[in-house]
Amino acid sequence: MTPPARHSLYNGEAGRIARLCEARVGFDYESGRGRYRAPADSDRWFYGLLGGRDDPAIAAAESVIERGLRACVRPGEWVYEHRPYLNGWEFDPHRVGGPGQPSWPGSAIADEEFQFLTTADARLGTFGHHVEQTLVVFGEDLLAQVAEDLNRLLGGGTWAFGS
Repeated sequence: MTPPARHSLYNGEAGRIARLCEARVGFDYESGRGRYRAPADSDRWFYGLLGGRDDPAIAAAESVIERGLRACVRPGEWVYEHRPYLNGWEFDPHRVGGPGQPSWPGSAIADEEFQFLTTADARLGTFGHHVEQTLVVFGEDLLAQVAEDLNRLLGGGTWAFGS
């Protein structure tokens, strides 16, 4: 049986998925500024005024993303955590994070690195911009699952430094 989660090296298939999701969000790591163009089927939330990783609102927002990904990702489909040029994770969201299961690897809200959680085809996922402290959620299905709760937790009408 395939394990529910495994580390992925930044090479081969993981690199292909990384390039696909970076293109989906228009992310430009090479500029050194982390510029991006949020896709039309996305929304952004600012989390910079919260108390950091230990803030209950951050934990609640992570739970909302996990629930949304489980609802949108087909059984047997994997989610990929990607951080540019760093090793990440690939995992089955239906087999992690629940009672008796391994913990959910990765996070949607970026702490010290730019971070993606995405499907292999980049049709839906998240992008955490650690400099702007902005969470981008993309894909209509995922947005429908999480937007209301994220608006309640993080506030609506997100601003960003420019993208």
